[in-house]
Amino acid sequence: MTVAQIDRFIGELDAQDAPPKHISLLGGEPTVHPDFETILLRLVEHVMHSPACSAIDVVTNGRGRRSRDFLKDYKGHPNVRFHVSPKHGHPKIEYFLPFNHAPVDEDGFSAEVALCGCRYQVFLGLGLTPFGYYHCPIAGGGIDRVLGLDLGKKNFPTADDKFESQRKSLCIYCGFLMATKEMVERSFAYCDVATREKPRISEAWRNAYEKYRLRAVSLSRY
Repeated sequence: MTVAQIDRFIGELDAQDAPPKHISLLGGEPTVHPDFETILLRLVEHVMHSPACSAIDVVTNGRGRRSRDFLKDYKGHPNVRFHVSPKHGHPKIEYFLPFNHAPVDEDGFSAEVALCGCRYQVFLGLGLTPFGYYHCPIAGGGIDRVLGLDLGKKNFPTADDKFESQRKSLCIYCGFLMATKEMVERSFAYCDVATREKPRISEAWRNAYEKYRLRAVSLSRY
């Protein structure tokens, strides 16, 4: 995202009666963004005067000189919290959900399941990408940018917005939806790390990636 987009976002936050209680910077790796510190400081200035949110959370892998420098420079900062993801092999991970296992490829799958959401949507919350707002960061950053449906909302969503179009069109591709109780009961979608089972790429994703390779995806910007 650009600094101008972040400034617009902050302006939208200031206009909300009930602004978000948490703001997180995710990637990829956010610290490699060329304007990362400018963006971070803009957001810090906002939360210093916000009654709802008191700190900016940054999720980083903590690797590379830039990441380590930011961790050092902002250690103990009252308005910045860095969350370093675990290193490979620690803690031990026995199973993981293959993102490219599309629920829509499961026999008997109904798009209505997508309307129920999943634990990732609850944990991550609303996502803003360079292409607009999504009900979940994964939907925008990982799915719509490949499918090219251009479903990002260009204005801050209202409190009663259920994102039904996004959920029905994007969640049906997300392997993390397989963690819902209904899907787990029908299909054990986890990959076994111990046996080095390869992550499953289901037919819908194979087709999507093939189309992505053949044509440029153009999404309208926030």
